[in-house]
Amino acid sequence: MSVTGMTRRAALGAGLSMAALPLAAQERFPARPVRLIVAFPPGGGTDILGRLLAQRMQEALGQPVVVENRGGAGGNIAAVAVAQSAPDGYAVLFTGSSLAVNEVLFRSPGYDSRREFAAVARPASTPMMLVVHKDLAAQDVAGLIAAAKARPGALNCAVPGAGTSQHLAFELFNEMAGTRITGVPYRGGGPAIAAVVSGEVQMLFTSAGSVEALVRDGRMRALAVTTRARIPGWPEVPTVGEALPGFIAELWYGLYAPAATPPAVVAALEGAVRDSVADPAFAQRLRERGFEPDFLGAAATAAATQEERARWEPVIRRAGITPE
Repeated sequence: MSVTGMTRRAALGAGLSMAALPLAAQERFPARPVRLIVAFPPGGGTDILGRLLAQRMQEALGQPVVVENRGGAGGNIAAVAVAQSAPDGYAVLFTGSSLAVNEVLFRSPGYDSRREFAAVARPASTPMMLVVHKDLAAQDVAGLIAAAKARPGALNCAVPGAGTSQHLAFELFNEMAGTRITGVPYRGGGPAIAAVVSGEVQMLFTSAGSVEALVRDGRMRALAVTTRARIPGWPEVPTVGEALPGFIAELWYGLYAPAATPPAVVAALEGAVRDSVADPAFAQRLRERGFEPDFLGAAATAAATQEERARWEPVIRRAGITPE
């Protein structure tokens, strides 16, 4: 065989080998803009954090990170869209910790979080608070439980949407405390907060950032935070767990890619989130908007997602919660 023939054959073989490699192995990721699919409409907490994160991630990745809102069905529309996207890292899901919970809450969510997603990272969380009307006699969680048990069904808790993290926190509280506080549904956080301020209802579980000014001004009182430990911005406020051991109700946010996304691509995205959260200026911007920098890597985020399902599935079943 001639040298020319051998050269052509070698070149052809090399070409075929390259064609057999996945796209991520042929180009340095990312080589074009990344779409960050936010699972809720513009203006909410998930959207605000998603946009902050996208802006900072593109500095780390060297490519634009474009936010695309696909709200609806409690986040399921966006989740299905990303699960069905090409597993190349160019379409990723940004959603709340409800990703796994929705599989229990909805009869047919359209996806299986354990099989169809690769967790990338958790950048931050939003501390939740148990707040009460300013004139309520109970001064702490133990006092609230005692008052609720003394008058079963007399106390009311605003619920800003069926199956929301706030609703689940309330149901878990009722269950663990052995109380019969009545849940009163409202269409969103704003009306629920207004109901507590006016005295229409006595209590509410909500994000700390959404009621900070009202608590500081004395128009409502913070009895506790629902996190594992006290939070830096409110060191004087105890956790619910200090009075009710084992109580945890966290609201956090995660980034997910389609399940078959190459590990190197997941690692690149994870690294961009890590670098973002580690930036002091970015972390400060998050805190100013009511978020707490709370980074978890891919493996820890995957575990946390399934822990959420394990924590809330029995609560949802026992309380008979269904989406509105």
